[in-house]
Parts: sequence; structure tokens; C-alpha cells
Amino acid sequence: MILPSLDDVLSELQLLPAIEPISVLDYCAEAVLLRTRYLNRDCVTKARLPKKYRIEQLDNTIRQRRTIQEAKLIYSARQAGANTPIILDLDIYNHSFTMLFIDGVPLRKIVDENLFEYIPLFHSLGKQLGLLHQAGIIHGDLTTSNVIIEEQTKLAYFIDFGLGRFSSTIEDHATDLLVLKRTLESTHFHAWKVSWDAFLKSYLAHYPKAKSVIKRLERIEQRGRHARRKEI
Repeated sequence: MILPSLDDVLSELQLLPAIEPISVLDYCAEAVLLRTRYLNRDCVTKARLPKKYRIEQLDNTIRQRRTIQEAKLIYSARQAGANTPIILDLDIYNHSFTMLFIDGVPLRKIVDENLFEYIPLFHSLGKQLGLLHQAGIIHGDLTTSNVIIEEQTKLAYFIDFGLGRFSSTIEDHATDLLVLKRTLESTHFHAWKVSWDAFLKSYLAHYPKAKSVIKRLERIEQRGRHARRKEI
């Protein structure tokens, strides 16, 4: 994907004067990720972009609500014991928040290129997702692209809670698992079974309701298979 220039991105949004933009890391219809400097530290700033097709007041309300919600999820996940970026600033007026930069690579790359032994990372993910679900937090987009492995410590960090929410329902917890399982099956077919088994073993050991969640996951998959048969 070709990223827009930093100047083009900055023409669409505002940042606090104390935040120094360095480069564009990622860009989508919803938001932009910028490499920044803040308080003399390497950071990442996520800013939600304005939508010209929406009434300005409504657009501001939606972006502000989503920015606050994601920041709360990241903070709450960290309080629950999971590894997430440390938020240094929340700017509700400019619809952005700034986090400490994590020097690492996506789990997707580690699995695809077999950079090092990755099974312990899925043990870690199982434990951490159990902590999230125990605290009533749904990640919402749990793919191997949204897990960063820190270069030196090899710790796994959850990132991008943009589709996340607070929920304690078994159905929502099962949906989190379904996203990860489908990602492993479709993207990492050569390693999906051993990775999934390692994840489940740890999830079961760290979340009291894990058995109920896994049973619900099986029911969701059955519904999907029945729906596909009807289409055929």
C-alpha cells in the first residue's frame, strides 16, 4: 500500500504543538498512525480523520467517542495485566491519542518467516486474552497483524483496539477467538493447528469461563457451516 505524504496527512488533522510528527506508519479510511516524538520519547500517535460526508458536529461527536473508547480499552487492558502500549496523551478535541512506540515486528511476520520459536508467543496470547475477557474487554480484531512482538524482550503486545468494546457475554468472547482462529487457518495454514492448540491450552488455564467460550465458538462455527450449506 502506498502511504500518503506526511504533509498531506497533516493537512487533514491537527496535533498538539508538543507532538512532533516524523512519518506516516499506516493510513486507512478511519484513522492514521504517525511516528512522532513527544516528551523526548519515541511515540506513535493515532488520529481519527474527519469525514466530509458527515455533518461536522456529528462527525466530531463520533470521532471523539471512538477515540475515548479506544483509549479506555487500551488502558483497561493494561490494568487487567495484558501488554498494551502505554498512553501518554489523550487529545479529545483533536480526536487523537499518543502512545509509547513499541520497537518490534508483527506476530504475522514472525510466523510467516519463522524468525524464531513462536509457540510460546501463543501461550502468552492465550493468557493475555483470558485476562482481557476476565475484565470484560473485547479486542474486536484479534489477528496476527494486531500483535506486536517487542524486539528485545520478545513480549507480545496487543495493538489496535479500534473495533473493541466492553462486554462480558460469552458470545462476544467467542467471537474474539473466532477471528484469531480464522486468521490462523487462512493466513498461517502451515502452523495454524499447533499455534491454535498452544493458545487454547493457555486460555483454558487462565480464564475460568474458557470452556463455555470454546463451546460457544463451536456453535458459532456450526451456524456458519449450516448457512453455507443453505446457500449451496
